[in-house]
Amino acid sequence: MSQPISSSSERTQLRLVGRGPRGSVTLRLAGGAAGGEVRRPRGAEPPVSHRRRPDKPAELNSTDPRWVLAVRTQQVLQGAMLRPAERQNLLRVGRLMGLNPFDANLVIAIVQDQARRGGTLGAAAESLGRVPLREKPVTSPVSWRVLRWCTAILSAELLIVWAII
Repeated sequence: MSQPISSSSERTQLRLVGRGPRGSVTLRLAGGAAGGEVRRPRGAEPPVSHRRRPDKPAELNSTDPRWVLAVRTQQVLQGAMLRPAERQNLLRVGRLMGLNPFDANLVIAIVQDQARRGGTLGAAAESLGRVPLREKPVTSPVSWRVLRWCTAILSAELLIVWAII
């Protein structure tokens, strides 16, 4: 039952060596220096990053959220150090501009690295351009809360007016 599933070269092949509990499949790398096994549940796709690294970084302009966050980060840096409270403020700004926490932290780290090396923010533009950007900014949860309260108050007022009439 040792039949090749895929082969990238003559020397190394991925072979099906058995089925485990709950439908998992056991694969073994055969023929190369590595002889490790890979386990994956039946029907599961191999892990693939949903983000592809662009061949060319995106062009940044003065309104790009990554650039705005980078400039704000550079303004609050003390050397290459950033106070935790300032980092939290920058992460909040990044979230409001449409960056997820990981990407906002990545922008901050790129700026801190440039500061540590003594470089300018312009030198970090290529790295900043590789940080993924969402299509739409995230709305603040506070705005939804305010909208709900306003709707509740307006509904109560309408009920009172309706009861009077």
